[in-house]
Formats: sequence, structure tokens, C-alpha cells
Amino acid sequence: MAVGRKYFEDLTVTYECYLELCSYGVPGSPRWFEPKEIEIIELEIFGHKIDVNCIKRNKQLEKELLYYAGEVEEWD
Repeated sequence: MAVGRKYFEDLTVTYECYLELCSYGVPGSPRWFEPKEIEIIELEIFGHKIDVNCIKRNKQLEKELLYYAGEVEEWD
């Protein structure tokens, strides 16, 4: 499992995912990891943690927050 964070001015979203090794399928081609099965595991707004279950009940909010997972630059 890998963890990544997206920081906004007053909002931090923490994601968890599996990293899948990808390539172009040609010997010697570049290889990279792509996040798969991304989930939101923590949301903090103005320094207050929000219950993740509240996000999962609001599908539109969850969808918009998951969109920003694509901007996570580093997965640990």
C-alpha cells in the first residue's frame, strides 16, 4: 500500500492505493508505477479531521476529492 497527500491552502487529503508497475511492453522501455484502487483515508479542513465515512456517503464530494489524487506527486 502507498500513501500520498494533496495539499491545498486549508485542506489536506490523504489517499491510500496500490502501486502497479507499468511499461510499454517493449524490452528496454521505461517502467513506472501507477496508483490503482485509490481511497481517501483522511481529510483535514482548517486543522480539523473529517470522518471519512461522511465523505463516502456524499458521492459527488468523494468523486471530486478523488480527482485530485491524480495530482499527488509522490506516493510513499
